Order: sequence, then structure tokens, then C-alpha cells
Amino acid sequence: MLCLDKRLPSRELEVSLAGMSRKNDGATATAPDAARAARLNRLAVLLATGGLLLLMLAIAVFSNASADTWWHLATGRWILDHFQVPHTDVFSFSAAGKPWITHEYGAEVLMYLVFNAGGWPALALATAAVLMIGWWLVYRRCTGPALVNGAALLFGMWVAQPGMLLRPQTFSFLGGALFLWILDRYYWDRDPRVLIGLPVTMLVWVQLHGGFVLGLAIAGAALAGAVADRWLFGERKDVLKWKEIRPLAGALAASVVVVPLNPNGLKLYELPFYIMRMRITPHITEWMPPLWSETRFQPFFALLALTLVTMIVARKRYRMGQWLLFFGFAYAALHARRNIAVFPLVAVPLLAQGIRFPKALSDVGMKIKPAIRVALALLLLALGARLAGKQTSREVAFQQYTAHFGWPVAAAKYVVDHNLPPNLFNSYNYGGFLIWQLPPEYKVFIDGRADLYGDDFIENYQVVWGGQVNPDPTLNAYKIRTVLTEPDSGLARVLEEESKAGLWRKVYSDRLAVIFTR
Repeated sequence: MLCLDKRLPSRELEVSLAGMSRKNDGATATAPDAARAARLNRLAVLLATGGLLLLMLAIAVFSNASADTWWHLATGRWILDHFQVPHTDVFSFSAAGKPWITHEYGAEVLMYLVFNAGGWPALALATAAVLMIGWWLVYRRCTGPALVNGAALLFGMWVAQPGMLLRPQTFSFLGGALFLWILDRYYWDRDPRVLIGLPVTMLVWVQLHGGFVLGLAIAGAALAGAVADRWLFGERKDVLKWKEIRPLAGALAASVVVVPLNPNGLKLYELPFYIMRMRITPHITEWMPPLWSETRFQPFFALLALTLVTMIVARKRYRMGQWLLFFGFAYAALHARRNIAVFPLVAVPLLAQGIRFPKALSDVGMKIKPAIRVALALLLLALGARLAGKQTSREVAFQQYTAHFGWPVAAAKYVVDHNLPPNLFNSYNYGGFLIWQLPPEYKVFIDGRADLYGDDFIENYQVVWGGQVNPDPTLNAYKIRTVLTEPDSGLARVLEEESKAGLWRKVYSDRLAVIFTR
């Protein structure tokens, strides 16, 4: 077994605190003094851990609803109403009956149950709880000084925050964190029984989100890195032996085998690769590369650079598999901004692993009295409680506000109250909300399920919605009689002109939506 304190970062803090049981003059402390110091040290660790958890909550609760959150909730509602998982589209008239791989059905059911029980506050807090479990697993993998571990974790959470949404992809974050934690446990303990957790996690993961490929990539990189390390650094203690690599290969194979054990069967294998091959994917905001010029992405670039420099300087502390994971996750995050949220899963422990305090600074820390350490831990706990309480109440209020004033609630109500005729043409961003808000007889034209609609359909929608082409051929082909879109869209301007000629009639308008009928 390798160093146990690497698996339990809090032990490192406890060991360093134990040094305070010695008197400053170097004399041996009495037994009662040593016992009291040990109790105070343990209390300081407990209080500091509580403070860290509260700070984590203050950041994790920032998760926001997106346009897709609505149709995820609607899918969970539909599944519970019909007691089955849909395999064809049930929400649109433009793709009605088309095969639909409902790869997030489990998460959608859970989201709806939580939302139905407690609304936006419950959904926001439940999402924060899932994220905190994942982040805690990240922290447990950190092997640097306790202060470095905590700071790196909070920095990583800050980096990931823009990509944390009230969507099923939260479960892929947790799945990735669990895969990495299991693999690190195996490297630390060399107990093959730990690896059973990989296929078990995968079996649950494929019921929750299509991001299961992240787990396969993590396990694959670990296996490739273990083989490379054995060839290059066979004598190092942290390198797996050949007989220890075989269970890792078996766990990866088992994880691949259990993927089809879901309502979509083998089709789930195809979905991630189909989405990545779509022409339209690079034009969807979350799939675009992050830009340094955008302030919200600058923390990511800082974490990327800082981790890379640390790994280069302390390169002897890292295995080949860790380098593969770093560059793989870095490439994914640079390729698509949605992947920034999972980049800290790898970067945070790697950053903490390479940083060490100078001996002089460590000696100063050892001289702090246990009672002062407890006081400092209490301050951290108080700060965490203050921030967590403030941010939780603020985010709950924000979620409730945006649910009523950030979406076309009044416009949707107008459609129903005035019994406007279908078929309804809507914007991409409003599709999910209308699926949730409108009665079943009002099917949408489009929503966030890009994999369902396909490249040709979405490309045609874009030019019609943008007012770049005459919309009549598309509107006539789908027998559209009502249009609900943003007031500043190109389509709204075109229909405004056509309404002057009596071809369309504008019946509703506010700051969020405009409605035309014919």
C-alpha cells in the first residue's frame, strides 16, 4: 500500500497539527498537554472541514436553469404520466414519430420529482448536493498540503461554475468524479475489489446521461498510462505491475459491456459520436470554444496554465496516465466550453499534487498553537456559513424570479387563453419552455434536442428565424399558422412587414416575445 495520508488529505493536516503538542522550547510535553493538544487539533480539522463544505455549497448553489431545463422536466413528467420511456418524439409536430434516443430519462425523472415536490428551490439545492458530492471526491484525491488542497478545490469550483446548470449533465460530473476517485484508490491500495465500482457506476450512469463516454475515456487513459508507465518507469513505487494492470483492463472491459443495459440498448453507443459529427454542433453556444476575451473564461485559462507549469516544474511526481488525462481534458475544454465544467476534475488534484510549501513556511505553521488553530477554523466556519446562507437565499430567489420573468410566460398564456391555431413556429431558445408550459395539443416546431432534428432541419430553421430567406416556403410546408419568437429576431421583422400587407396579424408583443397568426 502506498502512503495512506495521500488518500486522506485531512490526515496530513492532523499530522501537522500534532506537532503543536510539543512545547516551543523543544521540551517534551506532558501527557495531559499532549492529549489536550490532540483534541484541539482534531476539533480544528473538524471545524475547518465544515467551513470548507459550506464554502463549497456557496459556490455549488450557483447552478442556473437553461433553455433545456424545461424540456428535461417535461420529459420526466411525460415518463411518469405514461410509465414508459419514449423512443420517438412526442413533443414536436415537425419531428413527430421520429426516433428519439432518450438517454437522460433517469435524470429527467429525478429532476421532475424534485421539482414537483419543492419547485425551483428544491431543484437548485438538489443539484448543489450532487455537485458537492462530486467536488468532495475531488478534494479527497488531492495529495498536497491541506491549505493548498482547499484553495485548489475552491479555485476549480470557480472555474467550473459557468458550466454548472440545472441539467442532467450534472450526473456526468459526478460520474467522472467517482471514476477518477475509484482509479486513484486502486493506485493507492492496489486492491482489485475497488475496481468493481467502475462497471457499477457505469451501469447507473447510462441511465442518467449520455456523458458516460467520459468514464470510458478516463478508464482508457488510466489503462494506457499504466502500460506506458510500466515500460518507462518500471521501478517506481507508484507504477502498477503487469499483474495489477490486468484488473484495470478487466474493469474497463466490464464498463464497456454494461453500457447497452439501458432502455435504448446499443443505440446509446452511437449517440455521442453522432452529436460530435453534426455540422451544427460548433454553432451551438455550449459547443463553441472558450475565448480568452470573455471574462467568464479567464479563470479556466489561468487554471490550465497554472496546472501545466506546476506539472512541468514537478514532473517527477506525475505518472504518464496523469499527463494523458490532463491533456485529454484540456483539449476537450479548449474544443467546447461545455467541457470546462469537468476540466477541474483532473486539474485540481494535479495542481495540488505538485505544490509544496518551503520548509521555512511549514515550520512557521507548526509553531501555531492548537487553540489559535481552532480559532482560525471557527472563523473559516463562520465565513462559510455566512456565504452559504447568503448565496443560497439569493440563488433560490433568482431561480424563482427568472422562472416567471425570464421566459415568455405571458405569451404562452396568451396562446392558450385565445386558443390560437397550431401549428406553432417557435424559436430554438423558447422550445423547451413551451413544451413545459403549453398543453399537449400545442406541439413545438423546434427545441434544444439538436440530435433529434438533425443538421439540415436546424440549418433551415436558422436562416428562417434569422430573416435571411423568405420564410413562406418553410411556414407553408409545415402548415404553420402561429409564430412565437423574440421581438428582435429577423423573422419578427419580416412578419412585421408582411402584416402590413395583411398576410399575417400581430396579436401580442412584450419585451420577450411577439406572436403572429394567420
